[in-house]
Amino acid sequence: MHAAYYRPGGVYRDLPDRMPKYKESRWHKGGALKQLNAAREGSMLDFLEDFTNTFPSRVDEYETLLTDNRIWKQRTVDVGIISPDLARSAPTATATTAIWCAWPRCANPTALSSSA
Repeated sequence: MHAAYYRPGGVYRDLPDRMPKYKESRWHKGGALKQLNAAREGSMLDFLEDFTNTFPSRVDEYETLLTDNRIWKQRTVDVGIISPDLARSAPTATATTAIWCAWPRCANPTALSSSA
C-alpha cells in the first residue's frame, strides 16, 4: 500500500461495498464466467479472504508458471542488465542513489570511475 493512500480524515478511497464482476464477453461465457465471479459475490474483504485462503495451495502453480515458462523467460532473462561503467555514470547513479549508498568509497564518487 502506498503512503499517498492515507489522507487526513481517512484514506484516498474506501473499499468498495461490492466487488466488480466480470461480464459476459467472447472470452468469458457460461460456467467459466460463474467460476470467475464466484469469489466476487461479497465485499472486497470477502474477496481478499478468499484469495488469502486460496493462494497457498496455488504457490507451486505460480512458481512453475514463472520459472519454467518459455515466454516468461524470453521476456525477462538478460533484460535491464547494464555495464559497470554505465552503472557508475552520473544519471544512473543519481537515479538509483547507488553511488551514495552501495560502495564503501561513497564519499569520493570520482574514485569509482578510476577503479574497475
